[in-house]
Amino acid sequence: MSEEINLSNFGSEFLSNYEILDVLGCGMSGPVYLGLQKSLQRKVAIKYLDKLSPQAENLRSRFKREAQVLTSLSHPNIVEVLDTGLDGSTYFIVQRLLPGPSLADLIHDGQVLSLPDVLKIGCDVAEALAAAHSAQVIHRDIKPENIMADEDGRFLLLDFGLAISDTYCTALTKSGCTVGTLNYMAPEQLLGAAYSSEVDVYSFGTVLYLLLSGRLPFDVRKDPNPFRRTREKAESITATCSYELPASLVKLVDACLCIDPQARPANGGEVLSALKKIKKERHSPKTSQKPPQRSTSPKLFLITLI
Repeated sequence: MSEEINLSNFGSEFLSNYEILDVLGCGMSGPVYLGLQKSLQRKVAIKYLDKLSPQAENLRSRFKREAQVLTSLSHPNIVEVLDTGLDGSTYFIVQRLLPGPSLADLIHDGQVLSLPDVLKIGCDVAEALAAAHSAQVIHRDIKPENIMADEDGRFLLLDFGLAISDTYCTALTKSGCTVGTLNYMAPEQLLGAAYSSEVDVYSFGTVLYLLLSGRLPFDVRKDPNPFRRTREKAESITATCSYELPASLVKLVDACLCIDPQARPANGGEVLSALKKIKKERHSPKTSQKPPQRSTSPKLFLITLI
């Protein structure tokens, strides 16, 4: 093990079903372990609630909600839940183990992806969002760290710890609740105003912008005032991308990043339809010319283009 694990933290019944092999990382609600599901002899990812956290009560609610949301969603581009329950008084979620890399791994140090890769990853994530939104679920934390590749190069959406339904989310945000990751939050999300699936569309547009240009439209590390995006439109992707983009893709990215949520695509389904149309146009005889591609790191060859 790369990190010492105190097995006394786990109950005997839990350990009879799962062997803890290593620590994969630490999420918002607690540690994530590499485990072995003994009955099937397969490696899994185990999210385990940190019951000692000072925010344990709030985290418990989020943890339960994530388990409920993920078990209600079944889609190839959404991470699969294999088991969930209580170990004594502590909640756990067992998920399919993904080999990666994460999208954050692929774009470290401002790495720019090629247009075919961006469209492929974009469609994968939009598929997941379309499924979630059709089930009235808003993810609320779309970012590269929550997007990871499987063995076949398909990218899946992870971490539904902040996910919530449209109805409950609207009621919640009216009381001024702000949740998410600052660099990817929509203007209305920052302001604590009522919002719907358009916040995921804004975050998704931010991810596309980052993949194409190597930088964020609004970066709190360089501009400590995140509220600038509530009154200023992001610079068009045409000014920051190093290669020529289809006009339809520029229009989509700009639309996703509109300040007014009503001017954005309404949900993941609309984004997915637009991306599929762009891919189809690129492969038609009239638009078959490929844009120049920047050199990429060896990790990028892990992507399987379809």
